[in-house]
Amino acid sequence: MLSICIPAYTHIDYTAEAISALLSEPEDFEVIVVEDFDVVDSNAEIHRRIVHVRELLNSDRRVVWQRNRELRAIQDNWNCTVALATRPYVKLMGADDRLCPGGIAKIQTMIHQAPQAQFHGHLARIIDHMGHVRRLQRPYIHSRNFFATGGAEALQLKLRQVARFKEPACNVYTKSAWQRVGGYSKRYRFSFDIDFNIRMMRENACYLWNEYVVDLRRHAGSDGARLPPDLAVAELRQIINDVYGYIGDSMTPQDNAAGEAWFTYRVIELGLARYRARPRECIDFIFRNRGSMKFSLSSTVGVVRTVMRRAWRKDVQCTLP
Repeated sequence: MLSICIPAYTHIDYTAEAISALLSEPEDFEVIVVEDFDVVDSNAEIHRRIVHVRELLNSDRRVVWQRNRELRAIQDNWNCTVALATRPYVKLMGADDRLCPGGIAKIQTMIHQAPQAQFHGHLARIIDHMGHVRRLQRPYIHSRNFFATGGAEALQLKLRQVARFKEPACNVYTKSAWQRVGGYSKRYRFSFDIDFNIRMMRENACYLWNEYVVDLRRHAGSDGARLPPDLAVAELRQIINDVYGYIGDSMTPQDNAAGEAWFTYRVIELGLARYRARPRECIDFIFRNRGSMKFSLSSTVGVVRTVMRRAWRKDVQCTLP
């Protein structure tokens, strides 16, 4: 029923941890790993760790793996890994993430309870580089364990940051739906996962679940931690405009206000992520983007409340050393 797909980009030790967590699950599922460890600058110690990971990959018949002979663009690597899946449902995980105990059983329950859904979203625990749990993602909705959406409604909820579908490791989708939307696109460099989620939401029946299934690791070596903030802002503006276009005639003034609030919050968040290390850079970044932020009373209150809540809970990732 399920393929877990892991494009392993250099994170040798984290990959071993991710595979060990998966192989401790008793259910029948498939693990697809495409790794590029041969292109890592190697010494005797690194070679020993690579051998250990490959021994893990060979230790269980549920694992299928192959080596990259050259570095690919991240979208190509992700699409290549998903293309190798032979089960109808796919979960793509980063090699630095980790399945929570019992995660496979939770995914199977979601699929059995909503067989009509092509795209599932769930929650994650946020862990640090040592694997310690730092916080839990907030539930999608407090009144029940799941809700269904799709089409224009899902996109409107996306603008309000309700139907977020969060990081790629928090998604489960059918391989057929991945094929229909054309997989992960190179149109965006850093926001291609958001773009993929939006295209999936637009075209498929979607379910969002208040279930904690994976551990998402925050660490300075991740691709997102090296995100150039100006590129992130430009890509987010284009993505929001895409959503406006997809909604079309159903677009409301409230949708526009929600989209602008999302953009404003993201600019502030990107600045705050740099504040502890470089306060001047934070101030300069926000000041430089002030003209692109649109404030209304309702959106400003929402942005301030969200930023203050996250700052109080130390929920803003500092991505710089």
